Amino acid sequence: MLLNELEKHGLHDRIKAIGHRIAHGGEKYHESVLIDQDVLDELKACIPLAPLHNPANISGILAAQEHFPGLPNVGVMDTSFHQTMPERAYTYAVPRELRKNTPSAATASTAPVCATSPPKPRGFWANRWKICA
Repeated sequence: MLLNELEKHGLHDRIKAIGHRIAHGGEKYHESVLIDQDVLDELKACIPLAPLHNPANISGILAAQEHFPGLPNVGVMDTSFHQTMPERAYTYAVPRELRKNTPSAATASTAPVCATSPPKPRGFWANRWKICA
């Protein structure tokens, strides 16, 4: 385990901050953010948008907070990258009707919108996109 290796080499006490790559931060986070309870709550609300990634990201944050109490934890959202792209690039796979009716759809970059099957804006995906709105 990483913690054991850090302690074995005398590096445990040299860590000053911890960074976390987070799959989906919704529309709220456009840049790196210092993680506090409000940020954790937002990340939990976005679990339906990245159900395989966000729970693991949150577990890593909680483990870091437990093993390194008092150290700053910083989150870098994959979705913040998508918010710097031109609109035509980050919305190409999202149906227009869904984009105009659901603002968070534009940042649902980790959801397989059109990759596997035709989207159903009023069904399953529409409800998931509204979670972080």
